[in-house]
Amino acid sequence: MERNLKKPENINNKNLKINLSFAVEKNGSVSYLQSEPAIEQPLEKEIIRVLSLCPKWQPGNQTEKKLREQYSLPIVLQ
Repeated sequence: MERNLKKPENINNKNLKINLSFAVEKNGSVSYLQSEPAIEQPLEKEIIRVLSLCPKWQPGNQTEKKLREQYSLPIVLQ
């Protein structure tokens, strides 16, 4: 992910540790992005852009039925 990330100017994101929460929808797309701690909007938009470049995710599955699934991913930007 980091090699595709274009760090926004004027934002100090050196050694930034965030926990990114998001949902994988039934069709494999990513939605509901939230970071903890909150980050500046330009950086958040860039992370969303990079995630949109990823191939579709595998949705949750329960007895052959696809489900929306919540995930949390720790990210460290250096």
